Amino acid sequence: MFKFRAISFPILLGIFLLTIFWKDGGPWIFWALSGLMMFALTLEVLQMLEKAGVPSFPKVTGILTALFFWAVILGNEWPAGKAVIFCLFFLLLFGSWLALLRVSDRILFLKKFLVSCGTFLFIAVPYLLLVVIYYSKDVFLTADGTIEEIRTGSMNFLFLVLVTKAMDTGGYIAGVLSGKWMPGGNHKIIPSISPKKSVEGTLGGILFSVGTALIFYACGAAPVQTGIGWCLLAGLILAVGSFAGDLTESALKRACGVKDSAHWIPGMGGVFDVLDSFIYNGILFSILLMIKF
Repeated sequence: MFKFRAISFPILLGIFLLTIFWKDGGPWIFWALSGLMMFALTLEVLQMLEKAGVPSFPKVTGILTALFFWAVILGNEWPAGKAVIFCLFFLLLFGSWLALLRVSDRILFLKKFLVSCGTFLFIAVPYLLLVVIYYSKDVFLTADGTIEEIRTGSMNFLFLVLVTKAMDTGGYIAGVLSGKWMPGGNHKIIPSISPKKSVEGTLGGILFSVGTALIFYACGAAPVQTGIGWCLLAGLILAVGSFAGDLTESALKRACGVKDSAHWIPGMGGVFDVLDSFIYNGILFSILLMIKF
C-alpha cells in the first residue's frame, strides 16, 4: 500500500502544482482534470449505491457531470459556454421524459433517474465552488489610478487545499503517535463510522491546519485583505469541514459495505477518497472569502 502511495502522491502533487504555478497552461490542466475527476467521482458514488441495492445510471450521470463542469468553466471564459449548459439541461430533461415513454418498467426508471439527479446535485453543488474559487479574480487599483482585475484564485485554491489536507496529515500523525505512546491507546471519537479516528488525532489535525494557515500569513501568501485573525479562523473552520467531509464519506461507504470508493489511484483508493475533505470546504471557504478581515 505505502509503495503505491509513494508513487501516486508525487505524481498528483506535481500535477496540482502545475495548475497553481503554470500561468498559461495551469488553467487548462485544471479544466481537463475537473471534468475527468467529476466523472470518476460521480461514477464511484453511484456504483457504491448500486452495491447497496440503490439503482441509478452511473455512466450517463458521470458523463453529464463532467460535461457540466467543462461547460461551466468555458462559460466563465467563453460566453457560448453558458448556452452549452442550458442545452445540456434541456437534452437531459427531454431525453429523460422521452425515455420514460419507451421503457417497460417506468417505476424502476424513475428511481434510477431521481437517484442519479440527487447524486449529481450532491456532487455538483459543493465541488463546483472549488472551480469558482480557482478561477476567481480580485480587483486592484493600480498606481496610475486604473482598476485592474488579477486572477488570484489559484493562490486562494492553494491555501484551501493545503489547509484542508493538513487536517488529514496532522490527524494521521497525531493519531498514530498517540496510539503508540498513550497507555491503553488513544480515545476513539466516532468508532461506529470511522474506527481509526481519535480525539488526539482530531486535535492534532486542527493544530496542523491552523499552523498551515498561519504559515501562509507569515509568508504573505494568504488571500488578499486577510489578517492573522482571519487565517486562524480559516484554519479552524476548514479543519472541522475536512473532518466532517471525511466522516460523511465514511458513513456512505459503511452504508454501502465498501472499504474504498474505487481503485483508480494506486495506494489511495478512488477520487472520492481523495476529495472527501472538500465536500463542505468549498462552501465554507467561499463564505470565509466574503468576510475578510
